[in-house]
Amino acid sequence: MNNLISIFGHTAKEKQNVISYLCEIYGFNRVHALNICAKFGISIFTRVSFISFEKMLQIKQFIEKNYLIEKSLKKIVAKRIIFNLKKGTYRAKRFLLALPVNGQSARANGKTAKRLLKIITPKGFALPLNPPRRMTAKSKMKRK
Repeated sequence: MNNLISIFGHTAKEKQNVISYLCEIYGFNRVHALNICAKFGISIFTRVSFISFEKMLQIKQFIEKNYLIEKSLKKIVAKRIIFNLKKGTYRAKRFLLALPVNGQSARANGKTAKRLLKIITPKGFALPLNPPRRMTAKSKMKRK
């Protein structure tokens, strides 16, 4: 295991497949991993421990050069969300309430929206708008 390289902070387990290892990278899916395996002539069943250190370095450099991943992709996603928040769109309101934004049902598919809210807020991205408060009967009475 001492010949393994850590790609973008993800260290491989000894018996892990190349495909599952590459899919751990944020913004990298199975199709991207299959394309990289085909480009470098690696079987999809190959374990990470059987790949040479030089080949892993080549893969890492290729990914850095040709794909948006990890921090750069998270920054782009955060900028898009903050742009919508500043504009005050319906999507932004749904995002602040941690509800699905793209028309999914809120009962079953709210987990992705909540995960996105966690990506944006804790790492120093301040949200420009306060989340809207729900009106209760008492607060409606006080307004009158």
